[in-house]
Amino acid sequence: MRDRPVRLQTLLATLSFSGAALSAEMAWLHARGLHLADAFCGVAPREHCGWCVAAVALGLTGAAALIHGRRDSRAEQPARVRRRWTTAD
Repeated sequence: MRDRPVRLQTLLATLSFSGAALSAEMAWLHARGLHLADAFCGVAPREHCGWCVAAVALGLTGAAALIHGRRDSRAEQPARVRRRWTTAD
């Protein structure tokens, strides 16, 4: 059960990266559609579409989950401690 949080963080990272890939694809298709209309996503006065923002946000969420999971898995490893053997009096 000790590795359950790490598994959940890995699942979160996988889902976030999958969502980021889907959002990036949709942002690319949206930008391509705007280009055909002689407009560009993110150029003033037009703001970036929700797909652009979602792709970046989900990508950063996935990276943070992987980094946080790696850090937690290192912290859970027990420290090596030498035992002192004492003789009973």
